[in-house]
Amino acid sequence: MPGPLRALLIGLGALAIIALGLYGPATLLGPLPAVAVQAVDPGAQTAGTVEVELPDAGASSVVVVDPDSPETAAESVTLAEAGIEDPVPIAGVAKLVLALAVLEAQPLAAGEPGPDIPVTPADYEAYVDYRKQGARTVQTTPGDTWTMRDMLRAVVLGSSNNHADGLARWAFGSVDGYTIAGNAWLAEHGIADTVVVDATGLSDDNVGTAADAARLGAYVAVEPALVDILATADERTYGERAVPDVSAHDIDGVRGLSRSYTNQAGLCFVFLTTFGQGDDVRVLSGAFLRMPDYDTLDPAVTTAIEGLKLVDEEVTVITEGDTYAVLTAPWGDRAEAVAASDRTQPAWNDASGTPEVVVEAFSTGSPGDQVGSVTVPTADGDVTTALELDAAITDPGPIWRLTHPSLMLDAFFAG
Repeated sequence: MPGPLRALLIGLGALAIIALGLYGPATLLGPLPAVAVQAVDPGAQTAGTVEVELPDAGASSVVVVDPDSPETAAESVTLAEAGIEDPVPIAGVAKLVLALAVLEAQPLAAGEPGPDIPVTPADYEAYVDYRKQGARTVQTTPGDTWTMRDMLRAVVLGSSNNHADGLARWAFGSVDGYTIAGNAWLAEHGIADTVVVDATGLSDDNVGTAADAARLGAYVAVEPALVDILATADERTYGERAVPDVSAHDIDGVRGLSRSYTNQAGLCFVFLTTFGQGDDVRVLSGAFLRMPDYDTLDPAVTTAIEGLKLVDEEVTVITEGDTYAVLTAPWGDRAEAVAASDRTQPAWNDASGTPEVVVEAFSTGSPGDQVGSVTVPTADGDVTTALELDAAITDPGPIWRLTHPSLMLDAFFAG
């Protein structure tokens, strides 16, 4: 045999020996190919969306308050809306804007009195003028000094027009100065369709939507100083005077935040209601604007509360054992990735998004092994649980490994 040919054969033989030396360990001891994943949507888990009945009259809206995110109260989840969609006069609801804007400019801790605010001659004149007009007032006397907290109590609980003007002048220098600051606060906090032109809400040019008014209620619900004031309405204020709680309304389960009337605005009512207990408490804010009378308002609020009780009931979003992925190994083993546990949400969080299935790359596993997760988007955020195997996927053995070189070598070099 010629020398060059012999050298070539020896070289090829050596390469074959090396290849076989690598191939054996790579196939018999190396990693297996990963299983293939096919996502499966088991379908909606809820029994259907429960609707909250709101009246055709006026304008109304109900939102869910997120107590952990006061900075995003304007993005609160809307449960229901009805009636007029365009901005309408909001009457005393405008005082909620005043209270919130003042507290942003002059923060006040819950229960603290805050700075002293003297009653000026202009404040007293406003008190006399508003009384002559038949508008709501809380008595003041020249020389009085009210705390900031008591001024807020008179504005929020008593809907006092003279105190609204006085608080605006104290915090912003003038009522005009307040309207600039108040509208800036509205824009900054996403209350886009509401405009204030005074501190009292008496002008019909104070306008807004029911959705905005409900979101104002959501901001009140997460402002500690106002929550404290609403919870201590029976307290006496300056000089042991009682501030009438005109914002309250005699409907079970409702805490009124603003209740007012003008000829153009009609009845306007913003309220909070609470469901659940302990860590599961949920606060909802509702607004009813331009209601023609209490015979319309009161049944509408009561009916809405009954509907809200239904939508607050827990429904299953993810059901334990439901299949979210089919897993198939190249050697034929098959298993399903199933939800490891139930996940529930209130009915208003009816799951409408497509489940996102994440399965980590793996080759073998036993029943119960966690292999990934499933996340279902809901109206109030994502709901997630682990995925686990419902059956074993086992090693296919040496014969399959040796007879599938392409798959095994790909897995070897990938690993």
